Amino acid sequence: MAKSIRFEFNHAAFQQVLNAPEVKSRIRRMGDAVAQAAGEGFEVQEYTANYGGSPRPMVVVRADSIEAKLAEATDKTLTRALDAARGA
Repeated sequence: MAKSIRFEFNHAAFQQVLNAPEVKSRIRRMGDAVAQAAGEGFEVQEYTANYGGSPRPMVVVRADSIEAKLAEATDKTLTRALDAARGA
């Protein structure tokens, strides 16, 4: 019979990694890459999200102009640009 294994996460260290400047920078680069791939009228906004008491950085790429909103609604311009985050 196999023995059970118990993992104990170091939550403080995990938070430290999530909020490291390098991680924040990487997330911002990914958002910028998506916005650039989507084209004119898309902007990146940075936030600190709070998931169950666990703050972490995030970015949102959103259509900022009517033209960009229409491009997303009709052609899924922003949705198609998501792959650009992989190379950032």
